[in-house]
Amino acid sequence: MCDAKRIPEDILMEAAADVLEIPEFDETVFKESIAEIHVPEANRLIFIFHDGRQEERIWLNPTYAESRALGKGISAPYRKRILRRDEL
Repeated sequence: MCDAKRIPEDILMEAAADVLEIPEFDETVFKESIAEIHVPEANRLIFIFHDGRQEERIWLNPTYAESRALGKGISAPYRKRILRRDEL
């Protein structure tokens, strides 16, 4: 059985912005900085920068209410309940 989970786009973009230390996702900055993203296991993202640096983010499955709020632009403190930052 496959344990793969679909990563909600909003959460992926939020994780990318966090790794890039920018307030919101910017596709140009992302393409200039990130070479690839590895997903070695459920809820774990490893961002590989063009310079070889790696940063890890763990994302949590949001509750239904939280997932609805994600699409409406939520505050940073609330967003931190969904996305936990861990560096390699």
